[in-house]
Amino acid sequence: MTLHGTAVVNGHELTEDNMVVLESGLTEIEIQLHAGSRILLLGGEPFESPILLWWNFVGRTQEELSLARDQWINQDQRFGNIADYQGPRLEAPTFPDKMRASR
Repeated sequence: MTLHGTAVVNGHELTEDNMVVLESGLTEIEIQLHAGSRILLLGGEPFESPILLWWNFVGRTQEELSLARDQWINQDQRFGNIADYQGPRLEAPTFPDKMRASR
């Protein structure tokens, strides 16, 4: 994901609005970083089962994500609070009917 600006990673455009998931087993990646851009690379062993990414949540099933959304809306302590923040809590978007798991 980019922290600022844009880049191209293995031929895929990377912006502040998207991210790129690369297949496992790669020994090299090609990065074209545009001037002034900053990116974040995360890596590690692949998960044993597919995962779902939605809004600010990660889960193994749609039910887990739906529960997390409900907990967020109800200000469950699971998500804590930012003591000095005075504004309203971010509003979770409408939950989608169907999601596709990552590879």
